[in-house]
Amino acid sequence: DESAYCDSDVNMPTVQEWAKRESDGVPRLPKFDGTKSWWIFVCYLDNFTRYHHWTEEGRSAHLIAALTGDAADVLRILGGNATLSQLMDHLEARYAGAEHQRKAREELRSYRQKKGEPLRQTLMSIQNLSSEGYPKLSAEQEDYLYNLDAFMDALNDEELRFHLALQCPKTAVE
Repeated sequence: DESAYCDSDVNMPTVQEWAKRESDGVPRLPKFDGTKSWWIFVCYLDNFTRYHHWTEEGRSAHLIAALTGDAADVLRILGGNATLSQLMDHLEARYAGAEHQRKAREELRSYRQKKGEPLRQTLMSIQNLSSEGYPKLSAEQEDYLYNLDAFMDALNDEELRFHLALQCPKTAVE
């Protein structure tokens, strides 16, 4: 019974209300299934919370509504009376914890430009992996410490790599 995992004190919209909301052109909090960045989802959640003036209960209700796939398992694991803090802590541990960071760091070290992939996309992939692998660093620190080397290593074109190295960039963005 799915209702056993929902807090009955939170006024959740009906399916018809959600359908109406989805079709009115108002931006919606994206779904989170655990396959995309937890930190980017948290940024969305924070921005939506501020914009819509959600209370902690509203934030919790919208977070729960956004969970799908494997990420929704947290509702079964924690039960229907979990606090917002418990939900956030559990999701962060699962999707941004030490194991997730380790995997992102490994991917960052081994990332290689895909055939036909534009340089901008390669750089964005490197930056995303870096921010996932080193979440406590600022973007500037990540770029200085990790992104330039990872970007240069990722390039398939040896000649381009050589010419870029001659320019002595200090960051990957340069």
